[in-house]
Amino acid sequence: MAGPHPLVAAARNALRAEFSAFAIGAPVVLAVSGGADSMALAASAQYAARENLLQLHSVVVDHGIRSESAQEAAEVQQRLTQMGIRAQVISLSQLDPALGAASLPTLQTETAQYREGPEGAARRGRYQALAQVARELGARSGNTRPAVVLLGHNRNDQAESVLLGLGRGSGGRSIAGMPRAGALPIFPDVPMLRPLLDFTHSQLQTICQELAITYVEDPSNHLDGPWRTAAGDPLRRARIRHEVIPLLEDVLAEGVVEALGRTARILQDDGAALDAYAQQAWAQTVETEDRMQQSPSVPEKRTIQISCLKLENYPRAIRTRVLRTAFLASGGRGGELVFWHLDRLDRLVRNRQNNLKIDLPGVCAVKNQHILKFIPRS
Repeated sequence: MAGPHPLVAAARNALRAEFSAFAIGAPVVLAVSGGADSMALAASAQYAARENLLQLHSVVVDHGIRSESAQEAAEVQQRLTQMGIRAQVISLSQLDPALGAASLPTLQTETAQYREGPEGAARRGRYQALAQVARELGARSGNTRPAVVLLGHNRNDQAESVLLGLGRGSGGRSIAGMPRAGALPIFPDVPMLRPLLDFTHSQLQTICQELAITYVEDPSNHLDGPWRTAAGDPLRRARIRHEVIPLLEDVLAEGVVEALGRTARILQDDGAALDAYAQQAWAQTVETEDRMQQSPSVPEKRTIQISCLKLENYPRAIRTRVLRTAFLASGGRGGELVFWHLDRLDRLVRNRQNNLKIDLPGVCAVKNQHILKFIPRS
């Protein structure tokens, strides 16, 4: 008897590899929109979860933007139930918008895109719904952490994120795209995995077709979709998907999507190394009394003091990371920190002048006696 299609087997193996580290019976949250990507994720997870007896809980979000969205969400819920996966529909109208907004200043990666327009608001709402379910399941199972959330982003999504980051001009952190593992965007307490980043959208469509799984195409991904910019143009991500990447593949030959994915992975590795060195620099240059308890990975709102005479001896890439961490740790609004902010802060560090001040989003940076102090605003 012939085995499953190679792509079906590959996706199942990718999920099995991720699930091998999970505790037996642990809850897992699946973000499912009903598209090919998330339905392939759900099917692969349903197969792979058997070994560890994992408890899958899928979340379908009804954005309420189109009149037919509630019916579509109900149909997706029904398909998931038929696959043997628990499924619930959450309407964005049921969520408290203040809860999602309250977490925005702590976001350290993928920041700007979650603050823009109706697409950003919808994305933020999805993550809020997922975080809510993950926290509830984690508490119900007696865990100290929320359940892990699985997202169905693929290689095409990664390529688009790299190009969007390139357009923002905010450095390697932005061009590095989406991490495979880490925290759910906007909600740093919720663990997250993107196990299908090595698969293209076309490959995930093939998986659904091979498994006879019905999926829908999200109209918001089309150039003539329901969401538009303030100027009435198609969304930037939709234009990159349907206009920019096809043009790049025509000019540079096929393989652009794969190349952009490799670029993201290399930059993520480089960024992790620089972050590790920045942690060492943080320990050597932060001069607050409780510096041993201050971790760059868990920022808290407090006054931060940095020795300019010590920090100036590090390379710029390390200095700016320490400065960015101090800004976030003192309550700065991460989504509003731009290149020129960091550039001016770095010049303050290297400049031997004192009695200088820079107003930053949510924070005031003051330099006296070669100490740069980040003071949170009330």
